[in-house]
Amino acid sequence: LNVSNGTLADAASGLQPGQLEAIQTTLPVFRCPSTNAPELNDEFDLGGVRYGVTDNSGNDVAAAVSNYVGVNHSSSANASDHVVTELRGLQPNGVFFDNSETTFGQISDGSSNTFMLGERTWEFNNPIPGSPNFRAAASNPFGFSSRRSGSSNIQVRVMARVVLATGSGEINSTFFLHAGRGFSSSHPGGLNIANCDGSVEFLPNTTPTGAVFFGNGTTVEDIAFQNRLARNDGHTNVEF
Repeated sequence: LNVSNGTLADAASGLQPGQLEAIQTTLPVFRCPSTNAPELNDEFDLGGVRYGVTDNSGNDVAAAVSNYVGVNHSSSANASDHVVTELRGLQPNGVFFDNSETTFGQISDGSSNTFMLGERTWEFNNPIPGSPNFRAAASNPFGFSSRRSGSSNIQVRVMARVVLATGSGEINSTFFLHAGRGFSSSHPGGLNIANCDGSVEFLPNTTPTGAVFFGNGTTVEDIAFQNRLARNDGHTNVEF
């Protein structure tokens, strides 16, 4: 991929031999064994917003699927936002955000007390009879191309949900706003989430999340889930 000497769009354009093939190579380590996703993520439109990998001409490029998304913020800044980014002058309190280079020293709550990434499924069964399934469209291992023609800051924040997640929703929520920007899985009972020290925990669906539907959703101090999503909120040794 030659990530030090080019952009994701360069690689998707195949400027060097093997780059496009690498983007479209399925790696089992990025896929949940229970996933219902295809090998390539060719879902380029969610809720009317274009997102995903594009080449230098702005063409959509299917990328290998990943069922894991990076932790962006403990809660959504606003119901209209899908991730928190510095583009808006806000400081995300998760490990991943735009142009993030988070060091262990910046994870002041401790690497064993801070979530790094979690699962997201490809598609939910809609509990409403006769209604189509909602597609969360999982993720990809690379990121998204924010240089689409005419993309505004709000569109970039929405597009970023393909690889980032916030704590704005309940675990395995089928509410479309939460499903497309939160954590979910294809196996019953809950999902796996990884800490910054490399350890993995299983969180049941009954885990309290302090989810918000509309309005401001700041970190809820007494909700362990949101405390663990934040890297620097001062809550250490948080247990469920």
